Amino acid sequence: SADVCDLAQLTQAFEGVETVFHTAAPDPSKNDFQLHYKVSVEGTKNVIEACTTCKVKRLIYTSSSCVVFDGVHGLFDVDESTPYPDKFPDAYLHTKAEAEKLVMRANTNGGLLTCCIRPSSIFGPGGILVPYLAAYAATMFIIGDGKNDDDFVYVENVVHGHICAERNLSTKEGARRIGGKAYFITNTEPMNLWDFKYMVLEELGYKRRVSRQLLNTIMT
Repeated sequence: SADVCDLAQLTQAFEGVETVFHTAAPDPSKNDFQLHYKVSVEGTKNVIEACTTCKVKRLIYTSSSCVVFDGVHGLFDVDESTPYPDKFPDAYLHTKAEAEKLVMRANTNGGLLTCCIRPSSIFGPGGILVPYLAAYAATMFIIGDGKNDDDFVYVENVVHGHICAERNLSTKEGARRIGGKAYFITNTEPMNLWDFKYMVLEELGYKRRVSRQLLNTIMT
């Protein structure tokens, strides 16, 4: 147990460690730039420095697929060549992108090998997505045509992506291929965002109050 904002704690925790999985980040719903910068950017700098000091061999960073999203323009069938946007929709994504850049630049820094994993919206046991949906089920409304899609990812697939990154960085060929790079992780099953949310809520016993077809009729 260590605080990513405390370099001394991290250095002590990383002694004798070969691989670090950096998954720490503040609550995405809190749009507090100072908080996110302190944890995601300054904290990641501390993680990298501690890794270098302790001669950690591999660092895998949990980023987000939304680091290339500007909050306005939809992204379809994009790959890792997609650039960062000029402006981010919130502090969470802005600082996650900055942290990702730090990790990628740190590749081969003092022998450290790095890779960034970009999961899409994660669901599964222990996740925050379902409790969040349940908490706001009574006040959830579709604004617009409701046709926005997402490519959700099951938590075990996210874990598998991290393990694959670690295994690749453990070989010379793998390290040459993926070192200092970022990779999207999804279920490769894009679906309508609202269909997914209502499917989950209906499993929890909530009723869909208005259909997307009816909403479209009302709007037109």
